Amino acid sequence: MEKIIRLFQRNLKTPHLELRTIKPTKELAANFWDIIKNENPDDFKYMSFSTDYLKPLPQSEQETFDTLIKENNKSNAVSYAVYNNNNLIGFFQIKYWEDNATLEMAEMWFIKSARSKGFANEIDEAIEKIAFAEPGISRIGWQCFEPNIQSKNAALRNGYKILKSINDSIRKDTVRLVLVKTPPVRQ
Repeated sequence: MEKIIRLFQRNLKTPHLELRTIKPTKELAANFWDIIKNENPDDFKYMSFSTDYLKPLPQSEQETFDTLIKENNKSNAVSYAVYNNNNLIGFFQIKYWEDNATLEMAEMWFIKSARSKGFANEIDEAIEKIAFAEPGISRIGWQCFEPNIQSKNAALRNGYKILKSINDSIRKDTVRLVLVKTPPVRQ
């Protein structure tokens, strides 16, 4: 697992984005808080970027800092701050599940003004290039809440197939879709 995680512990670039690995600091938490504090919570109802996963977004700068620390402490994950033209616009995380050799496109969210611009596709393509070059990764996973049509459609457009639907372990009244993509046949 450590080898796979090391592959992604670096800043990444796409045609329009820069993904910067996160080192939780008060300054970064303040920057995240600045972009989310005035967002409409209804626009984030399918997100789980908070300390308890029950709220879509943190409710304060301190909770934002605590969330960044929590996300950064996952041993099987790498977290990124997502920038467009040097402006912070979102968060992204990959997770590696060693038991089934799956790299998961985990938490990914953008502020409302950065949505529907193809950024999820750009991130997916960048991660896929790295992931499928590594023989230790047999597939890429993507999860989203079932009613999150934008996320579901982004995954389907990017070549993911629905594997199953499961009840969310924390939000018991919500169904989560599990989608997967396998590497192209290697010649």
